[in-house]
Amino acid sequence: MQAAEDKFAEAVMACVEDVNAILPRLAQRYPDLVLVTALAEHVGAALQLLISHGLTTPAKARHILEYIELAAFARKPR
Repeated sequence: MQAAEDKFAEAVMACVEDVNAILPRLAQRYPDLVLVTALAEHVGAALQLLISHGLTTPAKARHILEYIELAAFARKPR
């Protein structure tokens, strides 16, 4: 099972890098609050879609939101 988790973690980091490549261009066009709110809209819609298609559960979606909260409030700035 560890191999699947490692693959998932690698895919997540690759996706983060791709999103990071796009963010500077968006940050030039929109204020920070607008950009973050738009990203939150996408996360919420994506979680709803995953739940409605049976690809995740509400409990797992909440776990993702808890992770986001932890990242936003508990981590030290980089």
